[in-house]
Amino acid sequence: MYYRLVESQEDLATPFRKIDNAYLVIYRTVGGRVIRWFKNGIGIVPERTTHSGSIIETNSLLKDFQPHRP
Repeated sequence: MYYRLVESQEDLATPFRKIDNAYLVIYRTVGGRVIRWFKNGIGIVPERTTHSGSIIETNSLLKDFQPHRP
């Protein structure tokens, strides 16, 4: 089973800067879950991954961002 759910919008404090109204998205599978905060125009801000049946937990956090300039 696999599904994703947009739970809410939240303000986040990161080393990069304060991120307003990031979407909290949860991906659930049989083996675990991924929790992501996503901001339009930036992408994934932090992410947490857990996997059941093993000792794996991954945390990622945005430290810097340079917008694309055409």
